[in-house]
Amino acid sequence: MKYSFLLILTLIIFSCATSKKIPSAGKLIGDILIKNINIVDVENGVIVSGQDVLITAKRISYIGNHNRRSLAAKQMIDGSGKYLIPGVWDMHVHTLEEDWYKWQFPLFIANGIIGFREMWGDRNLIDSVRREIQKETMPFFSFHSIRTHP
Repeated sequence: MKYSFLLILTLIIFSCATSKKIPSAGKLIGDILIKNINIVDVENGVIVSGQDVLITAKRISYIGNHNRRSLAAKQMIDGSGKYLIPGVWDMHVHTLEEDWYKWQFPLFIANGIIGFREMWGDRNLIDSVRREIQKETMPFFSFHSIRTHP
């Protein structure tokens, strides 16, 4: 459940800049539908209440007022009383040492962190974690390593 929510959050962040208005005719069908969610608009400093968010092929395909459009999806999430926010980056972490990431990554997800800047880490471990993320065997994170040691 935590991974699903973070995935949705990540999708919203990465696709908000490219999302387009969809014509009002016909039923829209997607993969995930979040119904009646409150969206935190950090750009304008407001909360946009009662929104439906449709995700299709890992991209946001529609955002609009709750029940204004006919929407369907394989997975439905009731967003009533919940908030959807852009993902957060932690710009100073020390997580890619030994197996620290195994207990730190779940904490990142639980707190909405979708990316981080690694300040120190083992190059082999960093490469291994990147491969696991690419294979989708661990949660998606975007990260940048500042300094490494062998």
